[in-house]
Amino acid sequence: MRRIHFNGLILVGALYAVLVMVSIWYGSTILRHTPVLLRDFYEVLKILFPMGFFTLAYEAELSETSLRRLFNFFALAMLLICLYAWGQFAGLGITFPLNNYYSGGEHIDLSLQLLGRVYSTMANPNVLGQLLSWSIAMFTLAALFQVGGRVRNIVILVACLAALAMTASRYGLLTSSLGIGLIFALPSASGRRSAARLGLLLLLLPVFALAFNSVLTTHRSPTQRLETLRNPL
Repeated sequence: MRRIHFNGLILVGALYAVLVMVSIWYGSTILRHTPVLLRDFYEVLKILFPMGFFTLAYEAELSETSLRRLFNFFALAMLLICLYAWGQFAGLGITFPLNNYYSGGEHIDLSLQLLGRVYSTMANPNVLGQLLSWSIAMFTLAALFQVGGRVRNIVILVACLAALAMTASRYGLLTSSLGIGLIFALPSASGRRSAARLGLLLLLLPVFALAFNSVLTTHRSPTQRLETLRNPL
């Protein structure tokens, strides 16, 4: 059996854990929100899931063909997750029995009814926002580097952006914006290819904004929640 090698996500996970601890301290001591509960520290442990997932994926050393096939399955899964979220947002009857299986609790369902915050299969709007923020970065890269069909990647990317707006997740919005910003800074061996990808990304930005804003104009509550980012502290 091979040993698990060190990977960069371990450093990311350690930094994330430190920042979560700082956030808990800031909320309880400075903002005086609520006393710290034992379950609050679950937010620190959650980083073990993506760390384990990416470490196993890295160590598996899948072939290029296997990775592309896996990406195709993931694209289909994300499309279904987004469609379910849209159904929740529109209040379609087909989502009501499904919500019993995926809801994270009564307060989550109340948030869906009053604020339109969808959670799809993730039990919580913020957890869905985390998944969507990773997916937005992934499908943007796939569209730029022509991994799979470019039209398909853009369609699913727009679907993820619309679903992200429906979560009203401030974390998801900030993380997705950071991801897009980092993509702008990606180096390229060819100046011509780099310019072409940059041009395509600039063309996609208005599409991103239109997809996100079209959801916010149909429901005021997500907009009000996201507007609190103007005063984040």
